[in-house]
Amino acid sequence: PRCGRALAAATAGRLVTFGVLPQTPETGYGYIKAAPGEGVRAVARFVEKPDAARAAAVPGRGRSLLEQRHVPVQCAALSG
Repeated sequence: PRCGRALAAATAGRLVTFGVLPQTPETGYGYIKAAPGEGVRAVARFVEKPDAARAAAVPGRGRSLLEQRHVPVQCAALSG
């Protein structure tokens, strides 16, 4: 349960965001560049809704994620 780790991090006072791997360059969402590691990781950088050229340059694999939520309360609902 990744959601459980996110909930534990939020309970410990950390700001939690959720991201998904981009399938194509996306200009409608911000990009999270996660710090190296596994599981709950620090955000190394945030790129606010890039233009098309910049979105095409953001790698779609590895540490780049599309930002989805800053709402750890939703995690409790997902974990049942």
